[in-house]
Amino acid sequence: MKHIFIFIFFFSTIISFPQSKKNLHLIPSQNNTKASTKVYSNKVNDKNLNIYIKPSSNSNTFKDILPILTLLLGIFINRSIDFLTDRKRIKKHGERWKIELNSLETPINKQNEIIKTFLIEHEKEKAEVPQMTIYSSLDCKTFDSLDKPELIKYLEKYRSKKYSESIKISNKIQAFISIQKGIFENLNIKFKDYLREISLHTTSLNNNLQELHRIFGDYAVEIDKEIGKSSINDDRVKPILILFENEIIPYRENALYNIYHIDDKFYKPLIGILTQLRHDDRTKPLITSVRQGMISINYIKNEKYYLKVNLESTITQYTQQAKELEIILKELK
Repeated sequence: MKHIFIFIFFFSTIISFPQSKKNLHLIPSQNNTKASTKVYSNKVNDKNLNIYIKPSSNSNTFKDILPILTLLLGIFINRSIDFLTDRKRIKKHGERWKIELNSLETPINKQNEIIKTFLIEHEKEKAEVPQMTIYSSLDCKTFDSLDKPELIKYLEKYRSKKYSESIKISNKIQAFISIQKGIFENLNIKFKDYLREISLHTTSLNNNLQELHRIFGDYAVEIDKEIGKSSINDDRVKPILILFENEIIPYRENALYNIYHIDDKFYKPLIGILTQLRHDDRTKPLITSVRQGMISINYIKNEKYYLKVNLESTITQYTQQAKELEIILKELK
């Protein structure tokens, strides 16, 4: 359709030429006529038949300019098609920008609610790490494939914005998207870092408890040798053994230790017992191991606190982004 004028030009050129006279056998007459008039003679029933043909200047002029008119018409049609195609493309791109921006509104609000729910569980003193869903659509990667200049044209043509105003709105949208990408990336990184660090320090704590149990066994053997019998009822061994039996052994199989419980109910009481035995050099490995375990617990507590601070900041940022998005969508209406 775009090049329909080629066909029109070709057709009009053909019809602009005079028809063939191959069936006419006309002989120019020698009679005196005006120079501008041609006379042809032919015999019909043994009689001379004179035919006078006077050239038509109007007809020839029309035939001369018809190809030019057709060409101009074709150019006009071609330009019109290009104009309509451009408008359609610009509108399509602009509507795509609106759709993608609109699609962020619900995930942003839902992500905020998910984080708030996560924090409620996160602040509880329990071993399990709560699950948290992160909306992948908030990475805004779909905007990388959208045409920014087309957005400006859309604002000018379909939202009756001045060029300077269109640039301003476009820049606001690009800034919003850039911030959104940063928030999403930071949330992903911080949460993954948290899971990695929690796993690392939890493993360290589990290993420490196993090592502490082994060291305690060695210590009990030394007391056995000293008193010449089992030290199970010895005041230097029995309190520690009771702590292990009540607070560690029941959870050792699945290693689901509650760090807050272990800290308050095992490590701190154990430090109190070992402090009373500090003059016995045989307790030094126990004290060192207990301190290492308490350090692992402090690391875990710190990681939980850092994540809490980061997530609270994320909630604030997403709340601000939701307000900014609302303003942008109003400007695109």
